[in-house]
Amino acid sequence: MACVAIQAAAGLLVARAWIARHHTLLANGRWRSTKTTLDLGVLGAFAFMSGRQALATGAVNLGAWHGFNEIIYAREIEDYRSLDFDLRLSRENWSVVVFDRDEETGRWSGLRLSSDPHFRDAYVDVDREGAVLHQQLLAPHGVSSLVRHRVHLEFSPDAVTAVVDGRPLGSASRLSPGRRSFGFRGGPGDALVDNVRLTLASGRTIVETFDAPPGAAWILAAVPCLLVALGFGAFVAVRRLSREPARLVALRLLAVSVAILLVVALVGRSVARGAGSYPSLATHLRASEADFVEGNIQRRLYEIRERHALAASDDTLRILFVGSSQTWGAGAAREDETFVSVLQAKLSAGNRGGRPIELINAGISGTRAANLVPLVEGQLLALRPAAVVINLSHNDRATRRFATSVRRMVEAVLAAGACPILVKEASPRGIEQGMLIKRHADLDRVAKAYELPIVDMHRYLLTKDTTGFLWWDSAHLTSFGQRLVAERLEQELTRLGVVD
Repeated sequence: MACVAIQAAAGLLVARAWIARHHTLLANGRWRSTKTTLDLGVLGAFAFMSGRQALATGAVNLGAWHGFNEIIYAREIEDYRSLDFDLRLSRENWSVVVFDRDEETGRWSGLRLSSDPHFRDAYVDVDREGAVLHQQLLAPHGVSSLVRHRVHLEFSPDAVTAVVDGRPLGSASRLSPGRRSFGFRGGPGDALVDNVRLTLASGRTIVETFDAPPGAAWILAAVPCLLVALGFGAFVAVRRLSREPARLVALRLLAVSVAILLVVALVGRSVARGAGSYPSLATHLRASEADFVEGNIQRRLYEIRERHALAASDDTLRILFVGSSQTWGAGAAREDETFVSVLQAKLSAGNRGGRPIELINAGISGTRAANLVPLVEGQLLALRPAAVVINLSHNDRATRRFATSVRRMVEAVLAAGACPILVKEASPRGIEQGMLIKRHADLDRVAKAYELPIVDMHRYLLTKDTTGFLWWDSAHLTSFGQRLVAERLEQELTRLGVVD
């Protein structure tokens, strides 16, 4: 009986370890992540779905893998009557429950709940790119950080009403009901969503607890039974082959069972504790990253040469954009929604009868300033740009190397007779920005030394962050954020006389 009990316990631990190892949103299968649909993807988008970090707490954490995640229920739902869920926010953070999402137009409505005083609780109507079309601010409700709240939304054909912890929050008009998606969107920090219950107009309910992958109950029942059966089979086989007394065979089996239980317990504990951890930057990972950057540089140079070949009598006004993944446009839903593409369309449309304008996007993901120096000095300036926009800060850590690299690029651009324009790479509110601000100070010093124009894109976007959803993580912009950057650069290029 002791052997049976220990084998059953070991089986239960094995089953729980297997469940913890496979407890992911991808295995769940009922939710999809908006980040995985972006044409210009961002780091961690697929790891959020396939890794264990998002569900490590038994709730879905929208702050896993760089935050700002959005999950949408995989199936469109007929008109719903109510939605209930638990929400727990980290300090100075926010989350949005998305409802009435039209999959054809991309427009959606939502209720933003916030523990950050800068982002008020509000109902919002949002377009496909992420711009807030209409916002109804609510009276301060005091949604607290690190506290579990129960949120209830009641839907009628023309209105939605919210209640938090039994206290009414307010109502707002609703988009026309029909087949609509729903989901949740997070901010920069941890936002835990759990115990979701959606009640449809038909009375049917959809429940999501995020506590186990499909088939977990069967695994919890089958594995202990299998180990007990194997133990009993081992007992019978050893008893027949050795012809030893049953008590002696049972004692040996008991010792083996205890050893197995201890090993399984240690492995299970390791699996459970590692569920919320992230891969360390070990030597082989750093080497892989370096290989990726080098390969990415060569691929981008080839694309630039193919797309922007020079003609002998070419009088096109060229503007070169140098930077890393933010400049490349990571986070844009479509390639024509990167800020360089949007700016190209704006300048071409406003260029009545003037020189043709061509914008060259030399943003290369993963690069630092030092990687870009030889490219600017060599192949990129050979494209004869009239102006070079240098948008850097995020990827660099060493102050002297960053400043020296930017200076070398500036000197090369000036020697080529072009106009260098420095841009302070932006980052969202709520992200630790100490290192970024130091790089911005380096850019200020370079701009002052060479008397160059400098655009504080970081501070500009901070003034716009309540007008929509600008970010997918700490460095990469949504299509709406890309559009704001393009508008700001258009103003600066016009003011500087680079374009008419």
